[in-house]
Amino acid sequence: MLEEFLYYLFKDLVRDFGENALIGKSHTFKDIFFVPPKYSEMLKRPYARIEKKDHDFVIGATIQVSFEAATPPEKDENPGEILPLFKEEPENYSEVTVTGNTETHIFDIPVVAIECKTYLDKTMLEGSSRAAEDLKARNPNSLYVVLMEWIKLTSDVNLRKYKVDQIYVLRQQKNTDREFRYEEKYVKNSINSVVVQHLFHKVRKHLKMDWTGGIEHGIERGWLIDE
Repeated sequence: MLEEFLYYLFKDLVRDFGENALIGKSHTFKDIFFVPPKYSEMLKRPYARIEKKDHDFVIGATIQVSFEAATPPEKDENPGEILPLFKEEPENYSEVTVTGNTETHIFDIPVVAIECKTYLDKTMLEGSSRAAEDLKARNPNSLYVVLMEWIKLTSDVNLRKYKVDQIYVLRQQKNTDREFRYEEKYVKNSINSVVVQHLFHKVRKHLKMDWTGGIEHGIERGWLIDE
């Protein structure tokens, strides 16, 4: 339900960036590694594997890249053996199309990733933090948000040590055992529009901001990490 809500919340904003903008549930880029069966095959093509990660909701882009084995610059060109066209479709990796010695991969890159939960406890938060850290290691310009209806955390949890950028509790209410939520005296808060507005403005600001950075840019102003 939250995923559909997010789609309608952001679809007009995302549409303004162009028809290539990606929005919705996605199997996104997680990591890349190379697994040629032997050295002689690696000289023909790199056998790249792009591992995917499921995300509940993303705003981002679909990327197409091609890899091929190249002749070292100091040597003459040698095309090597020409391989036939085929496709590999491992379950947890991006689809790869191979033509000759060139392999082409298509995958999604999230700029905004929103994890949707009914409620959030400490174990879930730790998992979200690891996912956010993995994403930011590959795409430092990404924003990772956790969105839920209820919260199941105590004041003993140190939120600052986790890598997520923001945690939104739509009903501004702690989670209770399911049987209590069905009691007549239980009052379920409505989703707070102020929380939704804060989420929308945070995402819009991130999409519209200038991501220029790095050491040289930081030296010019005197501090290296954006705030």
